[in-house]
Amino acid sequence: MVSEGLYRPLYTVQADDTFESMSDSYGGLVSPQQLQTVNGINATNQLENREILVIPLPCTCFNNTNNGETAVYLSYVVQTDEKLSRIGSKFGIIITELGAINELSHPTVDPGDILAIPISACSSANLNWYYESLIVPNGSYALTATNCIKCTCGPTDLKLQCLPSGVQVPCYNLKCKGSNLFIGEAYMNQTTTGCNVTACVYRWPQGWQNFEKSNKCFLLPVQRK
Repeated sequence: MVSEGLYRPLYTVQADDTFESMSDSYGGLVSPQQLQTVNGINATNQLENREILVIPLPCTCFNNTNNGETAVYLSYVVQTDEKLSRIGSKFGIIITELGAINELSHPTVDPGDILAIPISACSSANLNWYYESLIVPNGSYALTATNCIKCTCGPTDLKLQCLPSGVQVPCYNLKCKGSNLFIGEAYMNQTTTGCNVTACVYRWPQGWQNFEKSNKCFLLPVQRK
């Protein structure tokens, strides 16, 4: 199977290259059979030293969405004796969805096939950044602002939380201006009409700002430094 949405760098064949060795050098993300098919190599048109080959590496982004939700896509190499149902179970995806994403005409795969696997993710959109610039897979994190800020994506709520990273690098002004709050901290002040919640949030690229919500008498859990 040769998928659509491929990144196709060029490779110059070396004297001792085989299709298997070239496949291995690209981490198995392209199979020997794919290399032969894409480049028209067969019994009458054999591989030659210094020949320029196209390498059909997978490059599937789908606008970083899956069913309207933020997602990143993993390129997965099918292993020997693996079935689509087992792969779907491993990543929590139903067979029909996996087949639709990869444009499979039937629910079967072969060893060496490369599948696009959607992984739910968090987007900086929920932090009201001035434009989206960061997408983090669930259960992981990314460092930004010269490693001063660590943005984490929870495995369930899929809300990006950004806090001081704790990495031993020079970091300055991790407090919001005019406040004693550090990035990721919040303060709730109960009033006669409800509550005022002030939070210190990181907003790339212009640093960190106080953000105030009024008349909502609840405070979501906030991780502290």
